[in-house]
Amino acid sequence: MFFFDVAFSSTVAWTGVACTNSTGSLVHAWTSKLDATDPLQGEAAAVLKAIEYASNLGLNTLVLLCDSMDAVEALQSSETTIPSLLTFTSITSEASLFFDSWEA
Repeated sequence: MFFFDVAFSSTVAWTGVACTNSTGSLVHAWTSKLDATDPLQGEAAAVLKAIEYASNLGLNTLVLLCDSMDAVEALQSSETTIPSLLTFTSITSEASLFFDSWEA
């Protein structure tokens, strides 16, 4: 499972991604500076980082978890867009390229 979140200060945004195994033990964790100006845009960038990290680990199944209901609904919808970044539909299409199955 990949947990992701985003945090903002007055000048910068950061994402954190944590990967756990089937027993819930932490296996990997990453942080990354983001180019995002609002929370949903940050969540979109964070989920892309989670997909990138999972792909680099060679996983074939992905479970994404976050604390943003807006992000979860956007990942499950084909309608949501994020100005100046990309659509969550593009994110889900990208996830489908790398993983046999994924869920949010």
